[in-house]
Amino acid sequence: MGLTVALDDNLLAEGQLYWDDGVRINAYEDGVYLLTSFTAKQNYSDPNNLVFTDIRVLGLPRGVSRVTVAQNGTIIPSRHNVTCTNE
Repeated sequence: MGLTVALDDNLLAEGQLYWDDGVRINAYEDGVYLLTSFTAKQNYSDPNNLVFTDIRVLGLPRGVSRVTVAQNGTIIPSRHNVTCTNE
């Protein structure tokens, strides 16, 4: 699962994610789903411990040279290639 974050001019972004099992017809009515809100800003922390395989951040200013991912203040070592491009 991937997440694309499009920052505004103030380098902030907000959104919601609805997730269900993809099988149950009445997932919403039965209350068997996840609805979570995201706010991306400096020192953002995810309260739900969701795992994303790809995170794209759009709207970063030029000059960003490093991206780190941390959980509860601890940098998470990644076996994946982390790249930052200012396009």
